[in-house]
Amino acid sequence: MGYLVHMFQKHKNWLSFFKIGILFVVTFIFDAILAYQIEKKIYDIEKTLNSPEFNVQIAFTKAEFWGIIFAGFVVYIIWGLVFDFIMKEYDNFDKIKTFIRLKREGIKNSEQKIANQIEKLNPIKEEISGIEGKINDLQRTIDGFVFSNKHYLTYHAEYVKGWFLGISDNFDNLKRRDQLLSQCTLEEKKHLEEHDIADENYEGRLYKLIN
Repeated sequence: MGYLVHMFQKHKNWLSFFKIGILFVVTFIFDAILAYQIEKKIYDIEKTLNSPEFNVQIAFTKAEFWGIIFAGFVVYIIWGLVFDFIMKEYDNFDKIKTFIRLKREGIKNSEQKIANQIEKLNPIKEEISGIEGKINDLQRTIDGFVFSNKHYLTYHAEYVKGWFLGISDNFDNLKRRDQLLSQCTLEEKKHLEEHDIADENYEGRLYKLIN
């Protein structure tokens, strides 16, 4: 009875309450029949020759008959309610256990995802470390290579001399030739000033000259 009441109460609708009502009625009828049989046997033992045959009307007048009905029926109800209460508490406890289990599974899955991401991150870190090592090597090469301005000016003078010879050999017009030579001289000075290599006593670095 307690199990059926518990199951019927899970669905809160008129049909569930109707089923519960039918269950109580059937239980009460069964208990009444049982009380009637018990009271009849007791009556048959105690009856005399003048006692009438036992019937429903006589049963209704016996206090024991109603005592048996209500003692049994009330016990059914009490145990049914207790069972229903225990089952509800168990369901709540089971929900808590399920919630905890799901949270633990979620934590475990998150930890696994973190571990997978760390595994993917390690090769990237190694690659970055290798690139940084190459950058440091290149930087040391750049920082350690010094090109003498004096040597550069020697090459520069030969290059400019080639310009002057080329202009002198290819332009007969004196005005045009002087104009180009003057322009070459200006470009030469501008180049030396831009790269701070006009002073032969100063050693400039290679990357400055490349710029």
